[in-house]
Amino acid sequence: MTIDFQNLAKSTFLAPNEAAATILAIRRSVSNQVLWMTVVLAAVLNALVVSINMQLFPPAPEAVEAMPPVFLSPGLLAIFVTGGLVISVFVLLWAGRVLGGKAELGDMLAVMAWIELVQVGLQVSLTILAVVLPGLAQMAGFVASIWMLFILVVFIDSAHGFGSRMRAVGVMILSFFLLVMGLMFFLLLIGASAEGGI
Repeated sequence: MTIDFQNLAKSTFLAPNEAAATILAIRRSVSNQVLWMTVVLAAVLNALVVSINMQLFPPAPEAVEAMPPVFLSPGLLAIFVTGGLVISVFVLLWAGRVLGGKAELGDMLAVMAWIELVQVGLQVSLTILAVVLPGLAQMAGFVASIWMLFILVVFIDSAHGFGSRMRAVGVMILSFFLLVMGLMFFLLLIGASAEGGI
């Protein structure tokens, strides 16, 4: 299958329904192993772009001190972003099925991998714009973030076959609460382990 990635990226922003249908069609001819590799590649590229942005536009010293150590190491950041993306794939898959979705693992892998790759391209474009027109880049970044959320809703809707964007929004809300609960449980375990070791 010949894929025009430039047109696919363009349609992702201008006609997300069509782009989602194309991504899901491509997924049928690609193994889950390849999709997993694409997810990891997309996450690593995302982390690389974030690290480059921090080098080009270093935050204030007090902001650096408040940052988690993971943001100060490109390697750790890549692991962190990859882990977060993998967890998101499973949470969105499970939350969608709870709400009556029919997505398979490969569908969600393809959707999230493509969204992440588009995000990388968007970040690179915004970085270039920030070098030339910093003020415009901030405004464009805000608008792009809102639009990317809408695109994610459309892709989740298509992957799960809802035919209802409100149910896709419900998946995102449920996924958010599941991720927060999982993080709280993890932190409680760490706290209990620390107390037990005293």
